[in-house]
Amino acid sequence: MFHGHGFASADDPKDYIRQYFRQIDEGLGDILHGEKAPLVVAGVDYLLDLYREVNSYHRIMDRDVEGNPEHLSEEELHERAWPIVEEVLERERSEALEEYQELAGKNSKLASNDVTETVLAAYQGRVDKLFVALDVQVWGAADLESGEVEQHKERLPGDEDLLDLASEYTVLTDGVVYAVEAEEVPGGSPLAAVLRF
Repeated sequence: MFHGHGFASADDPKDYIRQYFRQIDEGLGDILHGEKAPLVVAGVDYLLDLYREVNSYHRIMDRDVEGNPEHLSEEELHERAWPIVEEVLERERSEALEEYQELAGKNSKLASNDVTETVLAAYQGRVDKLFVALDVQVWGAADLESGEVEQHKERLPGDEDLLDLASEYTVLTDGVVYAVEAEEVPGGSPLAAVLRF
């Protein structure tokens, strides 16, 4: 118990709520450690403010799903939260596209739309942002340890989709993948990457 000016009473329900929210924040921290996923909080307005006081997760969204979520299904919660997340993700995608176009316009080595180079860069942890075409496959074989990547016009036995391979290693090394329609990939290739180095 705390007494005196400037200290909240231990009997203040808000202190208990904050303590409970700290436990939730700690649990989320264990689950989301190292993640870049956006977090949308749902709840009544006074509880949202208290949760924000104790939150330590870096990707909490500025907007919330307001109201009592207790009687909402998972689908209804998703329906209300998705526009908040979509707006942020779309802004980040636009910024990544501008970054790629600026680097490519300067012929920087930090922009690549070469499939072989990008697959190897992704494996080496050098891809920060990757645009990859949906519903497009680039078949080939890769020996990533030796740095050899072969592309094939059609799928041969043992081939894998090199676009999937680049995407997989980008995600595994904390990069971001934007899967978009083929015409939205800059540079006229089925992929485009912003490299870290």
